[in-house]
Amino acid sequence: MRSRHYCAALASALTCTALMFAGGPAQAQPPPRPGQACSVEGATTRDAQGRTMWCNPMMTGTRDLVWQLRPATG
Repeated sequence: MRSRHYCAALASALTCTALMFAGGPAQAQPPPRPGQACSVEGATTRDAQGRTMWCNPMMTGTRDLVWQLRPATG
């Protein structure tokens, strides 16, 4: 019986330690805004207003990847 309690205590301690080093429980990030940097070309998401955005190179300058509103299809 002692072994079961020992394993549970060890698992709890390891979980707490992992959370401490990870910065706590996962927190939802706010949605990105157009023009914010992104890292995966072609990725899509929605902004705070529910509009579809995609990760695309800037049209001018350094061609860094940024979130852009996806043009409406009609």
